[in-house]
Amino acid sequence: MWLENLKLMKEKSGMTTREISEKSGIPEPTLEKLFAGATKEPKLKTMQQLVHFLGYTLEDLDKKEENTEKSSSTAEAVPGEDHISMEESNQLLVALGLIKEGEDLSDDDLAFLEHIIGLLDAWFRKGH
Repeated sequence: MWLENLKLMKEKSGMTTREISEKSGIPEPTLEKLFAGATKEPKLKTMQQLVHFLGYTLEDLDKKEENTEKSSSTAEAVPGEDHISMEESNQLLVALGLIKEGEDLSDDDLAFLEHIIGLLDAWFRKGH
C-alpha cells in the first residue's frame, strides 16, 4: 500500500523525479528505485525526508489511497506547534536520560518511535 501512496504523492506534486531530487536533496537513483518499488525496505530517514518534502507524513503512506491528502501539520508546519523537530526530540531524549548528548537514534529506534507515536495517535483519536 505504501508504494501506491508514494506514487500518488509524487503524481499530486506535479514534479518529475529529477525535480524532486534537485529540490529535496535525495539522489535521483534512490528516488527511481523507491518509485519503481525496487527498494523493499527503504531507510526511514529517506522516507521521512521524501514524504515531508512532498507535504505528507509517514502515516499518510499507510492510508487508503482515496484518503491520501496532504497533511496540514506538514504542509503548513509552524515550529513548536503541531510537531517537534528532530533536534527537539533528541533534546527531550537526552533530558530523559534515554540517549547521551550528541548520540543519534538508530533507524530501528526511529522506526519503533514512529510506530509507538502512531499507536498513541490512533488511541487518542478514538477518544480513549
